[in-house]
Amino acid sequence: MGVKFSLAIQGLRSLDGLAEKLGSAANEHIQEAAIEAAARIADKARNNAPEITGDLKSRIQSGGLKRRTGKPIAAYVRVASKGSGAGPTNLGTLVEFGTVRAAPEPFFRPAVDASKAEVLAALRRGAAEGLKEL
Repeated sequence: MGVKFSLAIQGLRSLDGLAEKLGSAANEHIQEAAIEAAARIADKARNNAPEITGDLKSRIQSGGLKRRTGKPIAAYVRVASKGSGAGPTNLGTLVEFGTVRAAPEPFFRPAVDASKAEVLAALRRGAAEGLKEL
C-alpha cells in the first residue's frame, strides 16, 4: 500500500480565478509559468534522487493538467508508476519514506520545499506578463 501526500500552496485558487477573469492571454501566461515551475521541481527531485539503478530518476515527470476545454490549469510533478512486470510500482514512495528493510531517502519533498519561493515567483511573473497584454 503506497503512502500519498500532497502540497497545497494557498492563493492558487484565487490566482486561477483571477486568470479566468483576465482572459485567455493572462491565463496562458500563468499556466506556462506553473508548468515551468513544475519542471524545475522535477529537475531538483531528479538531482536529489539516489542513484540506485537510474530507474527512479527516469520516472520523475512534470507537465500540465488539462481541464475539460483542453487547456492546462495546473501543473504536476510525480514519480510515475511502473507498468506490469517485475519490480515495485511505487518506487518513489518506497525510496522517499523507506521500508522495513531500507531507510528513507527523501528526494521529492526536499525538492518541493526548496522550490516554494521559486514557484511563487514564477507564478507572479506569469501573472505580470499576462497583465501586460491587457
